[in-house]
This record gives sequence, structure tokens and C-alpha cells, in this order.
Amino acid sequence: MSDAAPSLEALRGLHAELPVAFDSLVMLAMGGALGAALSIGAAVLLRPWLLRRRAVRRTALEALDRARNLPAEERLIAQATLLRHVATAVGEVPHLRGTNWLTHLDALFATDFFSAGAGRCFGDALYQPVPLPDMDAVELGLRRHVARLKQ
Repeated sequence: MSDAAPSLEALRGLHAELPVAFDSLVMLAMGGALGAALSIGAAVLLRPWLLRRRAVRRTALEALDRARNLPAEERLIAQATLLRHVATAVGEVPHLRGTNWLTHLDALFATDFFSAGAGRCFGDALYQPVPLPDMDAVELGLRRHVARLKQ
């Protein structure tokens, strides 16, 4: 029996590293499970936000469709109202007018359509008796920017 004891001790030495490797695998698996749980949690929490963004874009495009057949002045007012609603839906909207509002819209849609393009009609020109812009060009620009709305 005395010979058995030293040989068992020798065998125990072979397994000394197994718990360390096993602990590493367990920690790796736990980290993966935690990462998966966090990903699922984030997806569940972000889903309403993503759906709302899609709903804002879809609703805005539908509103542009409805406004298309209105007389030019009413169409411009409907589009201006739409822009206020979109800006409110995607974040806080300060009470801006004129060039400040146009700059805000440019930032919101990541463009210069409102400050340097056909969208200038939504600034001070909206409140002054000026010739109406090319409404088809305005609508085309609005559609393009609303369709790629990311906020």
C-alpha cells in the first residue's frame, strides 16, 4: 500500500491544472451568456424606439402624399406643419423661426436643403407674402430627406 500512495500523489499532480482551465471556460461561458443577455435586453429596450422612428418616417411620407393634391399655399402650410411634427417626434423642438429654424432642420436631416436649397421657403418666407417656390422641387427634397431620416 505504501507504493499506491506515491503513485496517487503523482496522478493528482496531473489534474492540478484542470480546475484552472475549467474555471477559465466557465468564466468565458458566463461572459458570453452575460453578453447575450445584455444584447437581448438592449434589443427589447430599443425596439419601441426603432419602431417609432419607422412610424415617423412612414407617417411623414403618407402626409406628403396627402398634401400633394392641395393648392400650392395649403400644400406649403401642410409641409411646414409636417416638419414641426417630425421634429417634435424625433426630439425636443425649440421654438425657432427663420434661419434658426432652417439651421435646426438642416442639422436634423443632415443636409443644407433648408438653409441653401428649396427648403428655404420654410423660414421667414413662410410668413411673408412672397412668390411661392417650385412646390414639386420642395416636395422632392422633403421626400428624399424624410425617407432617410435617422433620428
